[in-house]
Amino acid sequence: MNAATHSQTALITGASSGIGATYARRLAARGYNLLLVARNEERLQQLATELVANHAVQVEVLAADLSQNDDIERVAARLRSDEQISLLINCAGVALNGSLAEADLDSAHHLLQLNLLALTMLSSAAAVRFGLAGRGAIINIGSVVALLPERFNAIYSASKAYVLSLSQSLHSELSGTGVQVQVVLPGVTRTEIFERSGSSLAQIPPSMVMEVDELVDAALRGFDQGELVTIPSLPDSNEWQALTQARLQLAPNCRTTIRPHAITERPPVRLPPRSPRGSHRALNQRRLVRLLYLAADNQSFTDHKQLGRQRLRLACPSRSAQRQHILLNLLLVTGRLLMGTESAWANSAGR
Repeated sequence: MNAATHSQTALITGASSGIGATYARRLAARGYNLLLVARNEERLQQLATELVANHAVQVEVLAADLSQNDDIERVAARLRSDEQISLLINCAGVALNGSLAEADLDSAHHLLQLNLLALTMLSSAAAVRFGLAGRGAIINIGSVVALLPERFNAIYSASKAYVLSLSQSLHSELSGTGVQVQVVLPGVTRTEIFERSGSSLAQIPPSMVMEVDELVDAALRGFDQGELVTIPSLPDSNEWQALTQARLQLAPNCRTTIRPHAITERPPVRLPPRSPRGSHRALNQRRLVRLLYLAADNQSFTDHKQLGRQRLRLACPSRSAQRQHILLNLLLVTGRLLMGTESAWANSAGR
């Protein structure tokens, strides 16, 4: 990133103030041309004039409201078509004050649209373009509340947890393509997001508040070092590495069934194709095949049988209770025979 030339362009969302504007100043100093995206066109023009005068770079302004689908697509189309763009920085985002129960529907929708959908669609467009080019980078601005959801309100914390998860998965998907991914998790930072959400920094100890210049400088140092996750307020990065290792150690447990008995290898279940509108035959076939699959399990048979009766009533609502019972036993026996269970007939005879 230090070796940037004037042929490279960085697209920055949320560039009219705060973290986005500071990234613009730092990247202009490194020689990047800039495409600045935000709703406030007047602020963008003022910043563009400053950057051109101070750094002699090319700066383009693109006014867009990323809470609107049409504007998201307009910016995504530019990412897909402009071969000069080699860096995407997703800074646009909002917060909400108050609990989930107190949030109004419009505010929640606005947050999800901006914090999740816009970031996802732009990251996707950049991944396609950068992957084809074999170079490029995506920086997503998250928040440390992704790791501490209990400390903030539900919607905002969850949106930032999504940003972290998306970035980690995208990093894995783009491995070997030459595309770098970084997610930055700021702590409390002095920006306009608090005022816009109706909250305040007054109740937060000054020692916990980071200035935006310090945040971006730390984030760029992490980017230069190839970090996937950068927490600017974390003094010892080994703590994050330890957390990552502990999380990865859970992976084998996440793949283990909660049932104590061993699971026999089974061939994949082939379900009939979904039925056309107005036809229930294929739908009932799919439910019956699921019953066959269920019948192959020797464990907890009583519970499975009861569940099977419930599903059978859904699949064959016109049959009497007695015929359902007979048909269910036939299905259970057939399922076990299909799966190679040796004791199928013996177990069925006692019912």
